[in-house]
Amino acid sequence: MNEQEIDLLELWQVLNNNKRKIAYITGGFIALSCAYLIIVPPTYQSTSLLRIKQDKGLSDSILSQMPLGNTQMTQQKMNTNAEILKSRNVVIPVIKATEELKDGKYPDYDAYVKSHITTKPFKNTEILQLDVTGGTPEKAQEANRLLVRGFLARLADLSHEESGNTRKFLENRVVSAKTELGHAEDKLKAYQVAHKIYSTDDQMKGLADQISTLDKAKAQNQLDLETAQAALSSINGQLAGAGAAIADNSTRLASFSSSLPRQATPGNIPISIRRCRKSTSRSLKPSRTWKKKSQPSSPSRRHPATPSSRNFLRTNLPTKPLSP
Repeated sequence: MNEQEIDLLELWQVLNNNKRKIAYITGGFIALSCAYLIIVPPTYQSTSLLRIKQDKGLSDSILSQMPLGNTQMTQQKMNTNAEILKSRNVVIPVIKATEELKDGKYPDYDAYVKSHITTKPFKNTEILQLDVTGGTPEKAQEANRLLVRGFLARLADLSHEESGNTRKFLENRVVSAKTELGHAEDKLKAYQVAHKIYSTDDQMKGLADQISTLDKAKAQNQLDLETAQAALSSINGQLAGAGAAIADNSTRLASFSSSLPRQATPGNIPISIRRCRKSTSRSLKPSRTWKKKSQPSSPSRRHPATPSSRNFLRTNLPTKPLSP
């Protein structure tokens, strides 16, 4: 193994011999640095950190939410948001708010983006680092703030536009789906009717409807039966009252008939027969009030159940005049 030895004294002699040359070179670089600092204006940088979250919607699955399966998707999302941040809709309002007019024009968009805006991922995370440069600290900070605000407003506009388009698509799809479903149901019903195929649910529904109809008819019949029974009871009561009245009248008529003589002979007829006839006819004549109430439509003024006293006397009395 070869050993190398360094002579420090020899090195010192080399440096000492070339010290002027080294001093000239070093001074020249220092002068160039000072001239650069004098010529080039100072530049200040403002840094912001933005967290890029994945969208959660109907298209996301459970596996896409796992930390090992969405690295590529996160990187793609961050690149997309970086391009949105550097878009004209976001950068041009910042240029008009922070930069001054030169010869009646604002700085060029492409040149401003290349010289003032830098985006890069922050340590392989979901955080996007945004660097904005400016001539003063206040200008750099204001430009950074306006860029972040414009970026968020642009994301909100894109989200609303996407939601509106999705809503319109879903509404149109729902209408078409309902129409297709109606046609399919009509075809299915026609096929079932043609081939006499009925589902269990339809049969059970039909049976339930029939049972409900029968229950309603049964309840109506029961109500009609109770109404008829009540009417029959009322009629029976009226008939019972009428029968009692008829029996009472019959009893009175029988007692009246038994009180009269069954056959008139010359020996048992009194001398004043004419007076008896008049008094008997007067006592047997019914009252007008009772006659009108019992039989208002009868043409005769006599009660139908009461026999005529004159006819009775004429029939039972002898036609031969009696001697005193």
